[in-house]
Amino acid sequence: MAQLDTDKRELLLYMENDHGVYRAYLCPTLRTIEKHYLKGQGDYEKALKAISRYAVLPSAREYVKVHGSMTASVKTMFPKVLRDAIAEDILEHFLAEFRIGNRFWEGA
Repeated sequence: MAQLDTDKRELLLYMENDHGVYRAYLCPTLRTIEKHYLKGQGDYEKALKAISRYAVLPSAREYVKVHGSMTASVKTMFPKVLRDAIAEDILEHFLAEFRIGNRFWEGA
């Protein structure tokens, strides 16, 4: 269990601190989710699925390319349960900021 927490933290830090990954995967996904919530059409489950599919999975693939061995795969380094937990953490943080009025994308 401790290993999963470490892996979760590692991928989350990679997603937030690598400029290319952040701009390519996380920003567009959160901007789209913010637009839906601003319109009043926000759906938690759809947002969770979008973050998992369009931000966490591609980021995990990039991480494995850069830091993994030749035989490492995304499924072994970051199991689906772990990727879903990361997506949930990202969404919870995003929604907490959204509820207090901090907008992710100032231009929206």
